[in-house]
This record gives sequence, structure tokens and C-alpha cells, in this order.
Amino acid sequence: MFDTLTPHGWNLKRKVILAFALTALLVAATGVVGFVAVSTVYDNSNAINTNAETVDTTKELLIAIEQEQVAIYADIAGEPGAREEFETAASNFDRWADEMNVERLDGEQRQLFTALEAKHAQYTRLSREVFNATQAGDIDRANTIIETQLDPLSVEMRGMAYSLQGLALENKRQATTQVADTAETTQRLVLLLSAGAFGAAILIGLFVSNRLTEPVNQLSASAISISEGDFSTEIDEYHADDEIGRMVEAFGEMRTNLEGVFAELDAISQHLQQGDLDHEIDTDYPGTYGEIMHNIDESITQLTASFDEIRDASENLRAGELDYDIDTDRPGEYGAVLSDLEGDLAQQRDRERELQRQKDQLEDFATIVAHDLRNPLTVARGRITLLEDEYTNPTAAPHFDAIQQAHTRMETLIDDILSLARAGQPIGEKEWVDVSQVARDAWATIDAPGMTLQTTGHFEVKASRERLQQLLENLFGNANAYAGDEVTISVGSIEAMPTTTRDSTANESGFFVADDGSGFDEGQQSKVFKPGYTTDDSGTGYGLWIVQTIANAHGWRVSVTESETGGARFEVTGARVREHR
Repeated sequence: MFDTLTPHGWNLKRKVILAFALTALLVAATGVVGFVAVSTVYDNSNAINTNAETVDTTKELLIAIEQEQVAIYADIAGEPGAREEFETAASNFDRWADEMNVERLDGEQRQLFTALEAKHAQYTRLSREVFNATQAGDIDRANTIIETQLDPLSVEMRGMAYSLQGLALENKRQATTQVADTAETTQRLVLLLSAGAFGAAILIGLFVSNRLTEPVNQLSASAISISEGDFSTEIDEYHADDEIGRMVEAFGEMRTNLEGVFAELDAISQHLQQGDLDHEIDTDYPGTYGEIMHNIDESITQLTASFDEIRDASENLRAGELDYDIDTDRPGEYGAVLSDLEGDLAQQRDRERELQRQKDQLEDFATIVAHDLRNPLTVARGRITLLEDEYTNPTAAPHFDAIQQAHTRMETLIDDILSLARAGQPIGEKEWVDVSQVARDAWATIDAPGMTLQTTGHFEVKASRERLQQLLENLFGNANAYAGDEVTISVGSIEAMPTTTRDSTANESGFFVADDGSGFDEGQQSKVFKPGYTTDDSGTGYGLWIVQTIANAHGWRVSVTESETGGARFEVTGARVREHR
């Protein structure tokens, strides 16, 4: 309705200024009337308050006078503490007299109050003479002072106080009557002014409420909700083509863009938490919104490509493949990380090539040595057999046996050297291997009829089947040589336990080989994996070293401890283990 009162084409600013100008005129008219009324009421209110305070103070003075008189008679009666009570009452009288607002008293009230103070000073002086007389035992003199001087003074003081109180009450009544008259007159004037301005005020109020308050309140509520992450608050349509309408429209578009951006960010966050980088990002937003989403999309693309490169590198490393290139053409830290990885792989390739070359040389050397040693060793064993057939002297038999044992030890040593040279070769492609089956296959190669194999569980490890069987054969052979003839060997899995540390080898999965033999003597556990260490004259000391070499080639660790039955327990950790499928 207010729009019809304003010229066509006025914007909201002009309309608001006009509405507030009319409101200001109404406020000014009402203010003039109110100022006159308030000034009159203020003066009369001060008079009412002053006289009310005078009445209250006079009551307190009368109470103090009464308390003083009671204390005097109590002293005559011989009651203890009477003088202290009098001094307290006198002090109260002086305190209330000091609080009397003398400046606001009229002439007659001020004259009465001054006379009352003078009489009270005289009363106080005579009262102390009474206390001194009673203290000296002169009761007659004390009674004389009371009867001839104090009692008449007390009557006079009460009369003055009541007169002062009566004057204050009368002044208060007159001021109250004047306030009522002024209020009634002002009420009529304000009522007439309000009735005349009521219509205009309603128009202005409706205009402000409909065109300003409601849209602004909705915008404010929606902005607060958006700041708290809630995009569900709706804003009513605003049809007028003015500043408010354009602001409502722009705010709606902003909310839609923010809601879309935050929805995309939430989806990106959830996919990142799940490790899913293949998420399409909607970058079709205006201005900065679109730029931000485009930058995030580019970042995800770079991150995805970098992770792809790292994943490919990881898979190739697991497969033992080092001859591949990494795309390091990435911006910033992405490229730096990939460049570092490429440099590390290049160094690893160089080390692997050099190590392979050395291992190939070692295997060739071991093969040549084994071949060159086996030929004369075979000839020597043949000759010994012929000599045993030719010489039947019993005294020569022990010498032939010693020679045969030396030849057997040499053959075992040659086999161990070949095994050791091949055990350290790089592991090619690994496969999931049934450990129980490989253990039974390794057990079949051991000539130990008194020993028993026991497998617990049915599990698999990622390994080279041939190398794993060789590792188990050497552990079974070690138990056969040192644990005794009638022992039970157990093979089982080691499950990884939860840990709060980022790197804990104590909680890695793997498998174990344990026996119930006599175990190791004190100090032996730290030496058993050293090459050439043995406590058996017929052993070579390379069996457990070969076990450690095979484990290292797989990326595992091997250690020895005491089993639950007191025997030896070898633990191979760092292996990937799963239930048999």
C-alpha cells in the first residue's frame, strides 16, 4: 500500500527515507508533548521522593529518641549495658540526622529540624549526666534530672518530629495530586495525537514489515544456518524489482552454489577416506567457486596419477621387476616425490644388477668348484672301495671308515656350498604356497624314522615353493642332527597382533618350526646363524646360514627362541600369511 503513496520508479532507499521521515515527524510531535509532561512529572516526583525520604528519616529519629529514653530508664533500674544501648541509639539518631536532605526541605521544615537537632544535643548531654550520677550511686540526683529536664525535652523532641513528619506528608500529598493532574492532561493530549497518527503509523509499519523486516529476517536466519553448515533454510520469493529483491535473488544463487560446492567437497572427502580417487568433480560453477573446484579437480588428477605411479612401482617391486620408468612430470611436491622414487629405483637397479652379477659369478664359481672337487672325490671313493676289498686286515677297517666319513663330509660341504650360492639368488614371482603340504614334502627327504611331524592349522604364505621347501628341509635336518632321534617337530602360523606403533617387527605375521628336544645351551642362540658355526663334528655349520639367506631373499626375518616344551623354536616373520583356500 505504501508503494502507491510514492512516485513511480522510486527505489527502496527513497521509500525507506520517506517512511522514516514521516515516522520522525510523529516522534517529534509526541516528543514535545512528552517533554513538557515529563518535566512537570519529574519536578513533582523529586518533591514526592524528598518528602517520602523526610517521613522515613523522621520515623527513624523517633525510634532513636524512644530507644534513648528506654536506655536511661534501664540504667536507673540497674540493668547492665544500658549506657552502651544509649550510645548506640544516640549514634543512630546522628546518622539519620546526617542523612536528612536539608537542602530540599522548605523553610518551616528546616526550622523544625534545626530546633530538633539542638534539643537532641541538650538531651544527650543531660543523659550522660544521669549515667554519671547512677554510676556514682546518686540515684536521687539522676531521677531529678530525668523528671525535671529529660522527660520534658523528650516530649518536645517527639512533638517536633511529629510536626516535621506531618509537614512532609502534606507536601507529598500536594505533589502527588499535581502529578496526577499533569498525567491526566498529558494523557488526553497524547491520546489525541496518537489517534491522528495511528493510520500513518500502521501504513509505515506494514511497509517496513512486508518489504524489509521479513526478507531481512529470512536472509539473516538463512545466513546463520549456512554458517553452521545447514543449507535447508528456505527464503520466500520476493517479487519487487528493488534492492531487496536483487539481494534475495543473489543470496539464493550463492546458497545454491555453496550447497553444490560443499556437497562436492563432502563427496571428495568420503572418496579420499575410502582410498577412491576415481571420482568425477563438477566444476561447472561461476567465478571463484568454479576456479576452486577446477583447482581441486586438477589436484585430484595429479594425486591420482602420482598414486598410480607409486602403485605401479610397488607392484613391480613385489614382482622383482626394476626395469621400468616412472613419469616424474608432475608439479611441485608430486614431481619431487616421484623424482626421489625414480632416483631410489635407479640406485636399486644398479645395486641389483651388481648383486646379480656377483651372485652369478659366485654360483658359477661354486658349480665349477663342486664339479672339480666331485670328480677326484668320486675317483678317491672308488679307490677306497677297491682297497677295502683287497685289504681284509681288520686293523685297516677303522682307517677306511675314517676316510669314507671324510669323503662324505666333503660331499655334504659341496652340497651346502651349492645350496648357499643358489639360496641368495633373487626371488622371482611369488605364489601362495600351502605350508602344510610343503612341510610334508620336505619331511619326505629327511631320513629320521624316530621323528614325528605335526602341522597346526592350514595356512599359506606368499613365497617361492622351491626355496621354502629347502628352508624347511634345513630346519628339519638341524632338528634331526641336534634335537635327538625321537622328537616331535611342529609347524604353525604366527598371527600379527594389533599394535599402536607404526613399525613393530614384534607383531608381524609369519610361521614357526619348533621341536621338543633339548634346545640350545646358554649363549648358542646368538651364534647359530653364523656361517661355519656347529657343535657337531660331522656338520658343516652352513645349514642355518642357508635358512637365513633364503629368508632374507624373501624379505623375511628368522630368529630362534625356546619352544614351550623347552626345545628350539625358529620363527620366520615378515611373511604374508592367509588361511588355505
